[in-house]
Amino acid sequence: MPPGSALPSTGGPAAKSDGKRLIVEVCYHPESKPSQTNRKWSEGCEVLQFTKEFDLNEIENQIEIAEYVNSFEGDVKPLIWISLPCTGGTPWTYINMKIPSAREKILKHVREFDRPWISLKSFLRMLNCDVHIALEWPRKCRYWKSTKASKLLIQYEMVTYNFDGCAL
Repeated sequence: MPPGSALPSTGGPAAKSDGKRLIVEVCYHPESKPSQTNRKWSEGCEVLQFTKEFDLNEIENQIEIAEYVNSFEGDVKPLIWISLPCTGGTPWTYINMKIPSAREKILKHVREFDRPWISLKSFLRMLNCDVHIALEWPRKCRYWKSTKASKLLIQYEMVTYNFDGCAL
């Protein structure tokens, strides 16, 4: 099985090894919707995941997944699906920042966001093949306004769409 393969999701097998499509999911929930390979449209699609257990922040894991992506011979470019936690950027932060105890928690989430973001950038630099990249956060997430997100969108010529993945 490929490195970081999706764990079996509810009622479904692990990522298929005969795939013609590849999704690398950068998230923290091993049973996310994109990882569920038991759906009819998932046929022929391998899913590799960075999760809390297969940590994006570990350079060895980045190398392992990058090598697999770089050698993947599918029908279409691999998709890198990025769904990093957005807790520090939700619209509620505008209200909760007025409450001292909540403010500290929000600032902690914002600080904790930096490490996986740096690791994500490191992983993306390891890729030497053409890939599609999708960055999923709620449309009102404050992180969209950050310089780092803007730079990523420009660097990879990404186009924005309104899509709330958590609403699925």
